[in-house]
Amino acid sequence: MEYNKNFETTCSALLKELRPVDLDKLVELVDTYPNDVSHYKGKRVIALCGPTGVGKSTTIQYLHGASFTAVKESTSFRSHLKNSFTEEQLAKGGKNLGNVKTSGSFASETVYVNATQIEFDGEEWYVLDTPGFGETKGVEFDIVNGLNISSALKVCSSVKLVIVLSDYCLGDRLLNGSETKDCCRTVLNMLTSEDSIDSLSYIFTKMDKGQSIAISQLFREASRQLRLDDKDIQSIWSDIAFKTSPTAMVVCPLTDTAEDRKAISSRLFSSNGVISDPCTTFSNCIPYKSRNALSAQLILNRESIVNALEAKNILLLSYRLDQLKALSVRSNLAAIAICRCSYTDSVQSFIDHLEGKYRDFKKKMSSTTIALSDHERGEMAETLQLVCTFDSIRRERLSEKNPIFLRDMGIWTYRTTVE
Repeated sequence: MEYNKNFETTCSALLKELRPVDLDKLVELVDTYPNDVSHYKGKRVIALCGPTGVGKSTTIQYLHGASFTAVKESTSFRSHLKNSFTEEQLAKGGKNLGNVKTSGSFASETVYVNATQIEFDGEEWYVLDTPGFGETKGVEFDIVNGLNISSALKVCSSVKLVIVLSDYCLGDRLLNGSETKDCCRTVLNMLTSEDSIDSLSYIFTKMDKGQSIAISQLFREASRQLRLDDKDIQSIWSDIAFKTSPTAMVVCPLTDTAEDRKAISSRLFSSNGVISDPCTTFSNCIPYKSRNALSAQLILNRESIVNALEAKNILLLSYRLDQLKALSVRSNLAAIAICRCSYTDSVQSFIDHLEGKYRDFKKKMSSTTIALSDHERGEMAETLQLVCTFDSIRRERLSEKNPIFLRDMGIWTYRTTVE
């Protein structure tokens, strides 16, 4: 059979509409995805974050003193930077420096939070290489990566958070694209207070050194041109404009001299902008686009629960409630506001439906003045049994607390069976 790329693309797009997030896969990743924080827990760190492919890993190699050459791989039409370290540099960087990978591919290379050791002016730091926002492996990986980044930052003694942006994110794409905007929204959601914006630092990559003097003006003008629905990021863009004046930190691995590297490191490894209480400064967060996808999926799940109740589909109802319960018992997912709200709304919808069924049942019983026919008796017994079944499912999967209307359920069970 001839392979049809268009058909695959259409099916993939349709599946995303029908199921924006695979919740079963998400829960599995939350339980199994690597997130070892032991080697930098309680340490002072510099954390690099930003969209996928902007050069965070290359920047870390640059800070460790790597030498670079431009190469073009047969599997990619783009050139990328190949690095090399001396044995001394590898030893100083710790065992994880060799795990910092780069390539010329559009696919994500950094798949989990990685930390390397670096010494500057006699002081030890750990540098966190984080997966990019917009993980190419899929939205489920992107969500888990966001949660792992948040939890990694919280266990450090102090954090300097650095946003890395490339030339691709700027120019016309600054206002018309989504990479920089979504990155800034993700960072804003990661912070518990906008006051913490003052602590942010910014590095720019994949551009000439001469462009460093233009970045401040670029963000200042772009900030004034933001649409009304983008005003939420104006504070962080204004901060970028302020901190990149007169010149921004621009990393040029191929052409930077030893003095250039030292100047970048001096600005980066300073005490300015260090967050001393990361546990309270950072909240559980997931990348902006994936957050929207998860929100859409939870809305679909809530609608599915309501439809399953109406259709008396016990299997579908049990499955959807099992998914909700799986989200609610995992603390990092339960801490996300949209997950909490979805859980609360679904429970309320469930209880409202049960109470509505019971009110109808009670009204029929109260209005009955003559003996019930066998058919009527059977209908009412079936309704009551359905309510009891639904509530049993609810208690098993959502909450042990019984709604008030169930107190006198036994009375109606008696009447429908002996009257």
